[in-house]
Amino acid sequence: MHQEEDSWIVENEEDLRAVAKAIMADMMHFKIFLLNGAMGSGKTTLMKILGDEIGLEDEVNSPTFSIVNEYKLQNPKGGLDTIYHMDLYRLEDPDELFEIGFVEYLDSGKPVFIEWPEIADKWYEGTEALIEIEALDNGNRKIRILPYDAIEGTTWVTK
Repeated sequence: MHQEEDSWIVENEEDLRAVAKAIMADMMHFKIFLLNGAMGSGKTTLMKILGDEIGLEDEVNSPTFSIVNEYKLQNPKGGLDTIYHMDLYRLEDPDELFEIGFVEYLDSGKPVFIEWPEIADKWYEGTEALIEIEALDNGNRKIRILPYDAIEGTTWVTK
């Protein structure tokens, strides 16, 4: 694995576990994580590895159809007992966010991981972490983790 200050070139699952550990450390500073990447880039795979590293009671599954999955930790510590994983891909109108209680999840104080976050762009306050995942031509992934407000004019990968 090749690592720079805020990015990793991920070649295998072991490398992905190292990225998950970096995200876990970031959970002390951020509660909302925006996962930006093309279809099939590995957003849900990263979430599965993260769930394994954190010690969730259940295996992480894609919330594409449920929109939101709630996961409990096997051994809660330091007030961290739950994480939320959202996939906003199927939403077509920002008003649908109210129907799923989007703002309540953001205000819960629990970590929230959001795939396809662009539909909710106006609700982000600049205190989020942006996780960008790019599939490289050689099959590896480039993953960057940055404070959302550090990126001028984020270019969302769109549907």
